[in-house]
Amino acid sequence: MANTTKTTDILAPTTRTSPTTVKLWGTYVRNIDLDWKTLADFQGTDLSLSECLEVIRRAPNLTTFTAESIKDQDDPFLPTPPSVILNESFEYLLVERHS
Repeated sequence: MANTTKTTDILAPTTRTSPTTVKLWGTYVRNIDLDWKTLADFQGTDLSLSECLEVIRRAPNLTTFTAESIKDQDDPFLPTPPSVILNESFEYLLVERHS
């Protein structure tokens, strides 16, 4: 079967992208310009805890969130999240701290 995965440059898009799956490493969440409402599956590596919370806050239809190697330092450019972030779409959540 042919690989039908479409790769889009979400760091410098010509139009705002609407992916359902994002795999992120080596950049900050604040640098990503996409339609977060369409995102269902997020996989990230080397994120800060504030970035994890920002993804969950931005993506109301997120069902799967996986973050590995959470960094100790937060991203100072992200706003402090509200005390409660509701996401009723969650089916799977995995967060692993950097060891």
